Amino acid sequence: LDMLDFLEYFIEDPATGVIGLIVEALRDGERLKSLAVRAHAAGKPIVALKLGRSEAGAGAALAHSSRLAGNARAYDALFRAYGILQVPSIEAMAGACALLSAKIPAIEAQNRGLICISTSGGGGGLVADFASEYAIPLAGNPDGSWGGRTADLIKTFDRAGPIFNPIDGGNLAGWPRLEQILECLEGEGDAGPVMFFGHMLPQARMDMAVAEILARRKQRTGSPIVCVAPGGLRGETNEFYYQHAIPVFTDMATCFMALSCIYRAMEFPGCDEAGVEDFAPETSRKISELLGKHSPGTLLNEMLSGEILRAAGVSLVETEEVHSFDEATIL
Repeated sequence: LDMLDFLEYFIEDPATGVIGLIVEALRDGERLKSLAVRAHAAGKPIVALKLGRSEAGAGAALAHSSRLAGNARAYDALFRAYGILQVPSIEAMAGACALLSAKIPAIEAQNRGLICISTSGGGGGLVADFASEYAIPLAGNPDGSWGGRTADLIKTFDRAGPIFNPIDGGNLAGWPRLEQILECLEGEGDAGPVMFFGHMLPQARMDMAVAEILARRKQRTGSPIVCVAPGGLRGETNEFYYQHAIPVFTDMATCFMALSCIYRAMEFPGCDEAGVEDFAPETSRKISELLGKHSPGTLLNEMLSGEILRAAGVSLVETEEVHSFDEATIL
């Protein structure tokens, strides 16, 4: 039995909701494509951690399992085309699988913006920077302000400071106002994922007040919620988040790696098992002949890639291969 046998089993297993693969090398790319299509149809996301991406890592993989790790770029392309979500670490895989283990609700594209909450202004700025780096859209207006009924609600808050996205909890003048904002956003369709960046608040009851607001939000919408607490949280607060399936991260980058999988899963349009065999017989034969010219495990060179694309009907600019400066000068 190899990894793909287990993957096929878990696709059919009713107790499995999300599948994680730690990949050194795969011998049957076509079978992986077919299984990825079946997994997507079954609503079971696949999260992959590809080992041996560097030359040193590939050598380690070979020494460990006697399998060539293959070209990382080829794996990247295959995973991307078939909706297999990629992560760079075990921690990110654990986080992504935890988030994906709950069914992601159908959220319209314009309402998928991330709602961020922070216990400090500096923390909010950090969250916004990471969201930009990972191309995760923030809810609200481009400048971070809110519109519609949410903006009208915020205007009624006495003694409150500026309230943008990320929401600075210190400006709310009372955490109960956070729930009012979340409920108002939901009424306007903003029911996307939520991130809470925080630390232990001065009193345990304040920690629990925020946690309970987030748990109720998750129950109402079903959308993923994550908590990032670099300094850790009180034991009872951690346990509460665990009981309500809200993952707690201690590292911002790992959290965003996992969270980005949610967005890629929402944006993936689906796929089929189209391949060379779907072309007309003569075209299929020509492409197969061209593919047979290159050494397995290596990237196609530019000239051969161009020939294959032309055979498949793709229009390309004229290309000539030369082997010396003089030949190039004559052309």
